[in-house]
Amino acid sequence: DTSDLMRRLVKEDLLKFDGKPLFPERRAYTVEYHLSDLEAKLYSAVTEYVREEFNRADALSNNGRKGTVGFALTILQRRLASSPEAIYQSLKRRRERLQKRLKEEELVKRGQEVELDWQNLPGVKEEDWEDFEDDLLNDERETTEEELVDQATAARTIAELKVEIELLQKLERIALQVKLSGTDRKWEELSRILQNEAELFDVRGHRRKLVILTEPRDTLIYLADRIRNLIGKLETVVPFSGGSGRDERRSAEEAVTPEPASVLFC
Repeated sequence: DTSDLMRRLVKEDLLKFDGKPLFPERRAYTVEYHLSDLEAKLYSAVTEYVREEFNRADALSNNGRKGTVGFALTILQRRLASSPEAIYQSLKRRRERLQKRLKEEELVKRGQEVELDWQNLPGVKEEDWEDFEDDLLNDERETTEEELVDQATAARTIAELKVEIELLQKLERIALQVKLSGTDRKWEELSRILQNEAELFDVRGHRRKLVILTEPRDTLIYLADRIRNLIGKLETVVPFSGGSGRDERRSAEEAVTPEPASVLFC
């Protein structure tokens, strides 16, 4: 008897009662691009940092904390792949939050090798990573992810925390170099698509409605500004994030339907 069971399906498998697909066919294409030398340097440095922190997390005896640190590092990797702005802001916030924690620990004059207490962060085991994200609403997920990325660390003592903060400062400087260089190969490729792909324009040469999906809020804000400058009209870009309320989302959807709005950012 399967009447009380629920089965998880991808959208492509969902059918109407008459057997027809619920959603139109989705055709996905991956556009490749090559990192600049400076972007590649940042990518390698952050990847090495994540690898080392994963190794340190594996040495933790607390499985809940081990999973939480690993989850935070996975999110950090996704920020790295999202945009230079997202990884720069994430590294900066993480360094600032860990520095604040370091000052708090030093104020109470704890020894360099005294075990630090990180009980204020939620414990997330590795096997629960996907469910942890799925079970939260969009705004709750973003807030929780940022809290974890900012604070979850494998550092066990003040001395270890100092070493990690120094490394984060180096990574932040490289990320700032990339940001100030103005070189963003991923954006350059998106810009080319927005300007040159025939499918994005109707027969009269007007821009078709476009939805751009991205994960971190930092990337959403960064890209929205760039596309406004590219198109030349502020009102053509309507952004909203997982933290937006229902009324804000409805207003965004209504704004993108008529002219002149042409890009909806989610």
